[in-house]
Amino acid sequence: MGIGAALLVAGLAFVVVKKMGDNRHKKQQQQQMLQYGAPAGYGGGGAYRPPPPSGGMGGMMGGMMGGFGGGGGSGGGGFSSGSRDINASTGQPWNATPGPDYNTVLQSLIATINERRIGGFFPQGVESIAQRVVQTGAVQRVATEWRIPQDLAIDLVKLALFDIVVLCDDSASMRNGDRISDLQQVLAKVAFAGTLLDDDGIEIRFVNNYMQGNRINSQDAAVDIVDNINFDGAKPLGTAIEQKILQPMVLAPARQNALRKPLLVIVITDGQPTGEPFGYLQQSIVNAANQLNSTPYGPKAVSYQFAQVGTDMSATQFLAALDNDPMVGAMIDCTSDYDIESQEMLQKTGQQLTPIMWLMKLMLGGIDSSYDSQDG
Repeated sequence: MGIGAALLVAGLAFVVVKKMGDNRHKKQQQQQMLQYGAPAGYGGGGAYRPPPPSGGMGGMMGGMMGGFGGGGGSGGGGFSSGSRDINASTGQPWNATPGPDYNTVLQSLIATINERRIGGFFPQGVESIAQRVVQTGAVQRVATEWRIPQDLAIDLVKLALFDIVVLCDDSASMRNGDRISDLQQVLAKVAFAGTLLDDDGIEIRFVNNYMQGNRINSQDAAVDIVDNINFDGAKPLGTAIEQKILQPMVLAPARQNALRKPLLVIVITDGQPTGEPFGYLQQSIVNAANQLNSTPYGPKAVSYQFAQVGTDMSATQFLAALDNDPMVGAMIDCTSDYDIESQEMLQKTGQQLTPIMWLMKLMLGGIDSSYDSQDG
């Protein structure tokens, strides 16, 4: 059914209602609800109020195996943009809800710094980041709104150590099926999580279009930018990642000793690269790593996640090969389409992969080895 439909059925989709003149998204979501069934309490918007997270589901694998509740709710089918500081269910600030303590958050950040070997970016330490996470109640909010245990939601605090840039496939093949809608749902969730932890928001780039999304700090903004994109042409992923991300956002500032934070690059695509020499994507990643080796930052200054939307098997095979590529496999993580990953997990374990766990792997697989290892 695709990640967008899966989120909608679970009552966790970001519902697009603001554009009166463009009914494409509304029609897509209505069709998906007719096909897969609407979540209980589905409405046109408003503040969705999920049940509290259930206990006894601690840890990543416990979260992956669990269902995280049904799709009920007393509001609408998505979350309103409302105040980011107030829990709509209680009327209290998010940090008034019990959450992880400062030391727990700090140790999670330090563990990631040690694993990724990025301590040089934080000579003053990360105490201020840990304090901000606790003071804003970020973990409590994402746990409540995504209906996951806090000991799973805390993994997302690792994103605060990185600047996040999403490279979106805008090739002609993305017009097939619900791929554009799936792309928007993924962008909305990445923007939500990234903005909770860093006021800078996320950056969005496109493979073919030169439109840029800078400091995107809301789900609305992430979805809206895609509405202005013409999906056409080939998919020169290597050329785009080199020219639009690696050169201007990593290598140029690294040469000037001005790289503020390590970069997490999330590439969302429906297929293998076209319109460029074979292997150019891998070579772009290797070249960047080699150049970073001659700077104080080193190759760990950039991490990569490649995620598939759509169920094209050639794309799945390409990502599997990329994940095990002798040149770049150790530097990246790849995640197949939600339907494919879900089927594989069902066959292997008899358990259903939740859409939120798929998104967690997409966001964290490039920076957390425990998520990277989930696909073997």
